Amino acid sequence: MFTPAYLRRIIPSSRQFYGLCISFLICFSASGQILNIEKDRIDSDTANVWLGNIGLTFNTRSQQVQVLTFNAFSNVVYLSRKHSYIFISNNNLIRIKGQDVISDGYGHFRIHFLRRKKLSAETFAQAQYDESRGMHERELAGAGIRYHIHHSDQLNLAAGLGAMYEHERWALEGNDSTTSVVKSTNYFSLHWKISKHAEFNFINYYQARFSAFFHPRIISDASLIISINRHFAFTTRFVATYDALPVIPVNKYVYSLTNGLVFRF
Repeated sequence: MFTPAYLRRIIPSSRQFYGLCISFLICFSASGQILNIEKDRIDSDTANVWLGNIGLTFNTRSQQVQVLTFNAFSNVVYLSRKHSYIFISNNNLIRIKGQDVISDGYGHFRIHFLRRKKLSAETFAQAQYDESRGMHERELAGAGIRYHIHHSDQLNLAAGLGAMYEHERWALEGNDSTTSVVKSTNYFSLHWKISKHAEFNFINYYQARFSAFFHPRIISDASLIISINRHFAFTTRFVATYDALPVIPVNKYVYSLTNGLVFRF
């Protein structure tokens, strides 16, 4: 039920090396967002602990052109006996010849009430921007219910239904627009523990205005995480978003593919 989320595009092939510099383990999808936190929904007896990862990368390269890349992220979860409190943030900057090619980021806070129950509740709030696509600001807040379809040591399935209030301000090449709307936000999630060292996470969101329910924003977020040891893992993540009714004329379909090495605690 997030709907989580920042939309990122692939840089032209001559600049794709930056993908190795921007690494993150966050998988979370949220309204207008793209954030997938299924891996941090621990349903065991774990309680009163902090989990997550925090990182910072900075790169500069000067040959025929000067390229600067910067990424800062955090993914922190506190698990109490009954509830979970989740904060996730991510900020990216890619600058070529002094011009920002990619500049996006978000901060997302979520509370999952009665996290071990088969039927539970969630609330969330998020702030986000994506300057490279013309989205100067997006603020949203919402709530919903979450239903655990199946839970085992190897496989977890869940679905969520909810609603959110979303405010956006876009401006790109003379197209300016500000919207405030209430949307339906719904999701299906899967967590599969493939082996002791590998896991797969998938979440799909369907978000739409109630007045245009069959013209949605659909977000699919999949990630494969392979553990190297207790604290390090390699991750590959694919995120695709289709928006049937963009606020301004931009590409309706965007996607990103990232690979990275991350530190976990």
